[in-house]
Amino acid sequence: MVMRSHQVVAVAPPPRVPVPPPRSFLRTVGAGLRETLFPDEPWRAVARETAGRARALAALRYALPCLEWLPSYSLADLRADVVSGLTVASLAVPQGISYARLAGLDPVIGLCKYY
Repeated sequence: MVMRSHQVVAVAPPPRVPVPPPRSFLRTVGAGLRETLFPDEPWRAVARETAGRARALAALRYALPCLEWLPSYSLADLRADVVSGLTVASLAVPQGISYARLAGLDPVIGLCKYY
């Protein structure tokens, strides 16, 4: 109850959140692994397709994601990707070499940190 200038207003208690039933350790770990490795249930799109060529193409699209975007990839996209790749390389290579030298390591080790 809250008092406001001589008025008494009843305040409802907050709703209770139900506690889920306990799960075994193995089920908890299995659910976590399934969510980590397959967060979007990738085979659902394959299972929806009818058997045959459509199902095989859906499986290939899952295994090789480039099959989705490669048909619409243009030379302008390639040019932009090359420029961005060169930009990142021009910054990452000297940075990797410098960090390796600061740590007293061979500069090649600094380059390997990006792979």
